[in-house]
Amino acid sequence: MVTEAAMVMDFIETSNEPQGRGSRPGKSLNHHRQRLSRGKNLMEDYFVYRPIFSEDDFRRRYRMCPHVFNHIMTDLCTQDSYWHKKADAIGLLGLLPQQKMTVALRMLAYGASADQCAEICRMGESTTLECMKKLFGEEYLRAPTLADLRRLLARGEQRGFPGMNESIDCMH
Repeated sequence: MVTEAAMVMDFIETSNEPQGRGSRPGKSLNHHRQRLSRGKNLMEDYFVYRPIFSEDDFRRRYRMCPHVFNHIMTDLCTQDSYWHKKADAIGLLGLLPQQKMTVALRMLAYGASADQCAEICRMGESTTLECMKKLFGEEYLRAPTLADLRRLLARGEQRGFPGMNESIDCMH
């Protein structure tokens, strides 16, 4: 067992193959997104003692009251370390939990794309999608169950579209 582990470690240390998904030769460079300054701006906009925008603005934009947002964020941070602010591979502080939640909630509330939301919080598209999956994946981003499919087909039939599911243009 010890010799197997030593062989694996020796292979990793001497291998030219990239390990994991990080920086590698030939991969495009990461964009410097100014995520720290956008995180600071987001905090000043909504989450400090005297924010720039009112609670009504927050409620309209997030589709919930600030105290509900903070309650959800506290629960998420308590249950899953993904939502904590951590240092990245080179020691820079990562995204705030508020930034991560904002992108997921904006995608859900407005049907916005990952690109649009990533622009708001200054994070990559893949991170934006990861936040969305972490927050809503298990329940809301899963494939429909047989019961879900039956309910959706019945609703479609009531509306005059029998046998229709997942058809945007109603042609299939």
